[in-house]
Order: sequence, then structure tokens, then C-alpha cells
Amino acid sequence: MVLAGVPTAHPFYAEAVRRLAVSVYSLLLVGEVLWSAVFPLGPYYHDRFALDATQTGAIAAAASLAILVVSIPAGLLTDRIGARRMTIGAAAAVAASAAGHAVASSFPTLLAVRVLFGLGFGALWPAALAYLTGVADERLRARLLSSSIVVAGLGTTIGPVIGGLLTERYGLAVPFGATAAFAVAFLGLLLTGPDARPTQDEAMHLVTALRRLASEPLAIVGMLCMVLPGFVANTVHLLLPLRLHEQGVSDTRIGLALAAGAAVFFVTSMTTTALVTRAASLGAAASGMVAVAVIFTLPLLTTAPPALEGFLLVRAVPIAVLFTISVPLTNAGARRQGVAQAAVLGLMNMLWAVAAIAGPLAAGALDDHVGHAATWIIDVVLCLIVAGFTLRWRSREATSCAASASATIAADP
Repeated sequence: MVLAGVPTAHPFYAEAVRRLAVSVYSLLLVGEVLWSAVFPLGPYYHDRFALDATQTGAIAAAASLAILVVSIPAGLLTDRIGARRMTIGAAAAVAASAAGHAVASSFPTLLAVRVLFGLGFGALWPAALAYLTGVADERLRARLLSSSIVVAGLGTTIGPVIGGLLTERYGLAVPFGATAAFAVAFLGLLLTGPDARPTQDEAMHLVTALRRLASEPLAIVGMLCMVLPGFVANTVHLLLPLRLHEQGVSDTRIGLALAAGAAVFFVTSMTTTALVTRAASLGAAASGMVAVAVIFTLPLLTTAPPALEGFLLVRAVPIAVLFTISVPLTNAGARRQGVAQAAVLGLMNMLWAVAAIAGPLAAGALDDHVGHAATWIIDVVLCLIVAGFTLRWRSREATSCAASASATIAADP
């Protein structure tokens, strides 16, 4: 769909798309900040509400579970009621949850706030990106989709600062209240956004959409570029701080190493976005998977703190590339199969939530019951297997394109 009644060359069109992009990316940024801000607040909530370890973990897990539950229904509903309506409703839920973080005074209240946030944030990703890319010119869609990963990287860098440093200095009300005000301001800007004509993508049953995507290499690889890097990255987030702590590294130094890794992710994602029309390919995906596998052998070779801190920096590069090309790849495959974009984005969001939940659980279980090396070995093997399948699909795509070209030449009189 495009901006109704306005040519893409018209100055009003460019300004409308720019304003919509600012509001969408700002709201996604708020969501990522709220997502990651609670990570350093575990000890604070533990002491304030007299929680046990399970209850403290529930605070972190509640949003992930809500995102997992809502992502696909939100994508399907977006295709039925319209991306603009769904985006506004989801953004309102995120803004309300931001205010809820500032005033939550008990464990049940905080848990309800995290669930509300997860539902809103889980619906915001597919709806907002479908809205933005639907209004924008088709030539901009790949870059707009990959830019969302840049925003995510920035938000997860800012979030722990708000949850840690600012909360320690000013309490919960000031940083979360300011975040809520920021969300409300850009929700207001979103309300001025344009309507758009309905997409021509075919509305279909979920099973039919999944069957079509399962036959499309671009979509399969794009989804693997979301779920596998998400899985291995979350194993890192659990195990690396534990290994560094065992070596006597301070919490402050661990936090700085994680922040530095997030900064590398952000810069790499920005660079990949600028080159996305060339970077979003099956070859790039296979190369990224191999690079992750090679880099993840480092914790198998040494547990020295400087090496592990270097690992946190270097591993961010291929993981950022894979995340950034995942959405454009999947969207390209979905368009070839006529599958509605919002449903695909909802599926991607669900896969991300699965990885966010499964990664730490699997890493913790393997670390406790098998050994410290088990998780890294599995990460390496999984990446190599996926890289192999991706190269095989790439070879098939090249053969198919060559055959089509030969048939066209033969048919040309």
C-alpha cells in the first residue's frame, strides 16, 4: 500500500513518510528501552518486594512470554483491521506500561505491568513495521526494515543505563516517567500519520501461510537469521558474566564489556543497513553463520578475562549482520509467495521471543548438568549446520535462475 492519492515524488509524500518513520522508530526505541531496563533491576526488585529467585525471574520472563503469545495473533489481526489501527493500540499499551513501571508498588502490580508491556510491544513490532513499509515507496522497504534492528541495538544499549545508573540516582519514577512522556509524545505524532490503501497481499489461513513460507528459501534463511543468532546471543548473556565473575572480574567491568559489545552491534547494524540491498543475501547469511561458529570456539580455548571480553566485542559483528538482514530476507521471500507482511513480521517476533526464552534455559541446563563447554559446542555445531543448508539453498537458487535465463533466451525469436 502507498500514501493514498499522493505521488511518491511529491514533497508532502517524503515529509509524511519521514514523520511516520520518526514516530515508529521512536516508539520501538521506547519498547527496547523498557525491555532491557529491568535487567539490572533484579536485585532492586528482589529486596524491595522481598521476592525469591523464582519471582525475580518471573519479572524478567513475563514480557518474553507475552510477546511469544501475542506476536502471531497480532500480525494476523493487523492484516484484518489495518496496520495503522493496530500500531496505535499497541503504542498506547507500551506508553501505559512505561508509566506503570514508574508507579508499580507491589510484585503483582509489576508483573501485570510487564505482561501489558509484552503484549503491547509484541504487537507493535509487526504492526508498526507493516504500517511504515506499507506507506513508504517499495524501494525503501528493505532499508526501513533493517533500520529497525539498528533502533533495537540502540534501545538495548540505553535501557540498562536507565534501569541501573539513573534509577540508582533518581529512583524509578523519574527515568520511567520520562520514558512514558517520550512515548506519549510520539504516540501523538503517530496519530497524525497518514492512512493508506489496503495491501494487495492475499489474506490466508496461518497454516497456508506457513506452508508457503516453508517452501521459500529466502524466508527460511531469513527466519533462521533471527532465531539462531538470538539463541546463541542469549547463551552468551547468561554464561559470559558467570565465567567472568568466576575469574574475579567486577560487576562494573562486566557491565562495561557488555555495553561495549552492544556498541559494536549498533555500529555494525548501521553499516549493514546502509548496504542492505547487497548484504541481504543467502551468501551473506551463510558467511555470517560460519563467522559466528568460528568466533564461538574462543570460549572453548580459554577462559582468561581479556579473551572473553574480546569475545564479547568480536561476536557482536556477525550477530549484528545476521539480525539486520533477517527481516529484509524474510520479507522478500514472503512477497514472492504472496504472504501478507504483518503476519510474517509477527512470526519473526515470535521466533525472537522463543530464542530469548530458550537460549538462557538451554545454556543454564547444559552448564549445570553437562559441562561448561557443552553450550559453546552446540552453538558452533548449530551455526555450521545452518550455514551448510543455506549454501545448499543458495546453490539451488543460482541453478534455478540460470535455468530461467536459458529458457528466456531460447524462447526469444
